[in-house]
Amino acid sequence: MGKRRPKRDLNTNGNRNPALFAKERFTFFYLNTNLNLKIYFSAKHKYYVTIGAMSSFNIKNKSIKHTYWSDGSVRRAKWKVPYPLIPQLGWGINIGLGYVVSTSSKMNFYLQPIFSYMFTPIENDFIKENLYAIGLRLGIGIKLK
Repeated sequence: MGKRRPKRDLNTNGNRNPALFAKERFTFFYLNTNLNLKIYFSAKHKYYVTIGAMSSFNIKNKSIKHTYWSDGSVRRAKWKVPYPLIPQLGWGINIGLGYVVSTSSKMNFYLQPIFSYMFTPIENDFIKENLYAIGLRLGIGIKLK
């Protein structure tokens, strides 16, 4: 009688400690420049809408991957994403609604929810992923004249 081979799970490819799942997080760092048009709704200039174009320059990228194994261990891998995969220059749009509160004739505060969308995909690959952001801008305006 020949040797018996141990049974193995076909999903593990013979690995005694298969990976259960992995989580990966990419982080992209961009420097953005905006050119916006601001249109006020009222004569008192309290409410406004802003729309504009933005250009972006990719500064650096990194990725962190956590692999969770069946024995309870976790392997962490960290690396830089190479630039040929990530476009260095990009462009997009942003739109927002704002509210201005004047504290004096020369100073005001503003509150502006904003949405930004980049038309340039973050990877030159068969899957196109585009960056977008939803945020809140708070600021101070000062009249120089």
